[in-house]
Amino acid sequence: MTTPSPLRHVAAALVALAAVVAALVGVALPAATAATPTSVTLQVTSNGTAVTFTASLSMGGAPPNGTVQFRELVGAQDLAVGPEIAVTGATVTSTVTGVSVGEHEYFAQFTPANLTTYEQSQSAYVRHAVTAAPTQAAPTTVALAGSSTGTTVTLTATLTMGTATPVGTVQFRELIGTQDVAVGPERAANGSTLTTALPGVGVGEHTYFAQFTPANTAAYAQSQSPYVNVVVGGATPTPTPTPTPTPTPTPGVKTPTATTIRFAEDVSDYGMPLLASIEVDDADGSAVITGNVTVSVVGIALATVPLNNGRATVGLPASIPAGSYSFVATFAGSETAETSTGDAPLTIVPVRTRTTSGFARTVRSAKTRGSVSVGIDDPTPGPIKPVGTVQVLREGRVVASGKLDRGVVTLTLKGLKKGGNRFTLRYVGNGNTIESSRNILIRRV
Repeated sequence: MTTPSPLRHVAAALVALAAVVAALVGVALPAATAATPTSVTLQVTSNGTAVTFTASLSMGGAPPNGTVQFRELVGAQDLAVGPEIAVTGATVTSTVTGVSVGEHEYFAQFTPANLTTYEQSQSAYVRHAVTAAPTQAAPTTVALAGSSTGTTVTLTATLTMGTATPVGTVQFRELIGTQDVAVGPERAANGSTLTTALPGVGVGEHTYFAQFTPANTAAYAQSQSPYVNVVVGGATPTPTPTPTPTPTPTPGVKTPTATTIRFAEDVSDYGMPLLASIEVDDADGSAVITGNVTVSVVGIALATVPLNNGRATVGLPASIPAGSYSFVATFAGSETAETSTGDAPLTIVPVRTRTTSGFARTVRSAKTRGSVSVGIDDPTPGPIKPVGTVQVLREGRVVASGKLDRGVVTLTLKGLKKGGNRFTLRYVGNGNTIESSRNILIRRV
């Protein structure tokens, strides 16, 4: 009896497997359904260092559903700009602030919720230049008129907002001693005038003013009216007789005042502490003025301090952007002194910077990691640290970049060749700090 060879069993198994494969080849499998194309287009606008992205989406006639990610092309890399945004319609808008001055290249990615049915898509690249300084808010004005009938006071605010129809809110306020108090709720304004009636006002003289806050505070500045005195009539209470009456100031008579604001110089570097000296005097210099004074710029109050013998020194924020301004000091007035204002010009100029390398001069690897520091190039720098982007260029091409964090950024350089490798470290600057650069040589051994 002959023992069957093991190879015969293997051959038989292969023959059976071949038969199964042959049978499967003849089976018609269902054809795969192609995913429907989608599309996304990108529009980029900016106001100063605030950049707004608008993505327009289409999804084969269906309502767009999924997410959009805005991205920036930096050298050979693309970086996410902000978080991924859920799609709720045919357009998606996002705004980021603090973008460095210079040219940027952006694109948008649309990822449908159902990737089996719809394809992912990407917009074309969009180049956009960010300008040096934000657009200054346009001025507005508010004038106030007041009258009384019995114990009812009628206040009318007249508004202007350039050539546009004034839209926003008006708050009427009353000056009581050294404080101002809101008179009723904030009222919506949609036109050049707004009138309100205040019933049951106490007999005597009242001082009112109005504050106008535009709906778009980025484009239009807040404004405040001059003070208006309104005398409310009625029966004057009979004073209680006293053997020795205490003299009181004549009702309704206030001493005119003059307010002056000064800076040590009319030009200051960005980031430096600002000190304003304020003086409030009466008309003939015979009285010491007391009360509060407020310093504001482009309609925004920066600080309010009390006067000391008619004088005050006010510290202002070092973060006020570079530009030419008119700083206004407003004396709020008192029971015996009239309100007054004064102004002083001040130009805040961008500051020079210096870029310093923290990269090792000699390395052994094709890749190295080091820091770049950017500081204010001034003997007495202020508390502000430069912000923005640092780029590393090789033969004019950006090979690495990053955002400064408290004046420092750590970057990685790749592809170092044997021998000398020359790079340029470039801080791109912004409207407040001036661009600076440094050439470095890294030798790989």
